[in-house]
Amino acid sequence: MTAKSQADGWEIEFIEGDWWYVHNGKKVYKYDPIACKKCGTDAVMVKLCKPREHSGRTIVPVDACIAPIVQALNDAGIETLGSCCGHGIMSGDIRLADGRILTIIKEE
Repeated sequence: MTAKSQADGWEIEFIEGDWWYVHNGKKVYKYDPIACKKCGTDAVMVKLCKPREHSGRTIVPVDACIAPIVQALNDAGIETLGSCCGHGIMSGDIRLADGRILTIIKEE
């Protein structure tokens, strides 16, 4: 049985030891930029302050509307582990390596 989840409004599956988007019947590497299915905004590549432990990546795709915040945190040496803008349907968040979660609340 394959583990499944969601990212950026897309279904993702754990295949061959890593997470993959399944898009139009093809697997697309999860860490490649892909437009948000809900809002249609393309991801922006952000430079990390520290390489990812599991992949060694130093650049990752981030939702465009929060990319400046994520980049500023990394530029300040604050390690981020993941983020999501919420895609207009829920609050967004930025997960920090020290265990904190920054919540992004949409202004009404």
